[in-house]
Amino acid sequence: MKIIIYCLPGLGDTIMFTPCLRLLRQKFSEAEIVALTMFSASYEVLKDNSYLNDVILWEFLIKPKLQSLKFLCHLRKQKFDLSIMPFPAYRRTYNIVSFLVGAKKRIAHCFSKGYLTQFTFLNTKAIPINEELHNAKNNLNLLTLLGINLSHDEPKLDLNPSEDDKRFAHTFLSSLQLSGKDPIIGVHPGSIHYRRARHKRWPKEKFASLCDRLITQYKAKILIFEGPSERGLAKEIADLMRNKPIIIANLRLGQVMAIIKKCHLFIANNSGLMHIAAAMGTPVVVIAGPTNPKWDGPWGVKHRIVRKTLSCSPCYTYTLPYFSCQRKDFACLYEVTVEEVLEKVKELYNRKYYDRQISEEVNYG
Repeated sequence: MKIIIYCLPGLGDTIMFTPCLRLLRQKFSEAEIVALTMFSASYEVLKDNSYLNDVILWEFLIKPKLQSLKFLCHLRKQKFDLSIMPFPAYRRTYNIVSFLVGAKKRIAHCFSKGYLTQFTFLNTKAIPINEELHNAKNNLNLLTLLGINLSHDEPKLDLNPSEDDKRFAHTFLSSLQLSGKDPIIGVHPGSIHYRRARHKRWPKEKFASLCDRLITQYKAKILIFEGPSERGLAKEIADLMRNKPIIIANLRLGQVMAIIKKCHLFIANNSGLMHIAAAMGTPVVVIAGPTNPKWDGPWGVKHRIVRKTLSCSPCYTYTLPYFSCQRKDFACLYEVTVEEVLEKVKELYNRKYYDRQISEEVNYG
């Protein structure tokens, strides 16, 4: 049996499908299971997954259309028996890709609208989404179409840095000359930067103030993470600070994962790195803004959500083409104060926990 999984949305969506991979392999132990990605970050987090036989990266957004069509024809010749479209794939282009590859059985979700306009009808079987559930749970429900019984225990995000990446993180953190008692707090002020997703980003001035307060109040070592679509953002924040943080940039994603695993707390917008932190078991404070944390908040990890409770928020749904705000000011995000974030940090902060973790994991003498 040959199975192809279309991990076409961004990094966070790909990570939220990983609990399904183990269940798929258990059900189809002898199958050839392939994942198709179109973002390099999604490829990086899946390429070493033991439940997959192969991971393919094809950057549809930058490849010429004719070249992409030839590529899909090549995949069609592989004669897949089953294709799986992870949640949330409310895009006609995704359904067209699945149809052109031509697996005999094509499963996906169906939404409250878009059956015709988004070509959902091209799938051979679809299950309605449940808007009360987390994205990871909606993905798990998709597996019931394959006769996979779900247990009451919720599978964890399945993401692990390699041994080489763990050694890199060990060497890198040992070079910071930590005192042995100071917590390491990771901060990710960015997010993916397309379809107006910059409106998921809390203002850099507030991040700078927050980092200074964390250093003053908790004697924290601040690591500011910067991705490829966020060039210069970490430096801009560092330039606004009284105290200087450590900027984490220009590293492979596996190395970033291993460093985040060593952090004792992670503060971020709703981003792919936020989901990596959750997968690494690192407690997370999320500044949510217009997104709905019930759907795509941290899965399976201790966390807190910071957002302004407005009558119009959360406003972003998967059937919208991009982020927009009826108030025109994105107050749900931009009016979140530094004090409100600090309060959530305080709720997660446990001195005994940090002391134990630091002595066990970060004091490399």
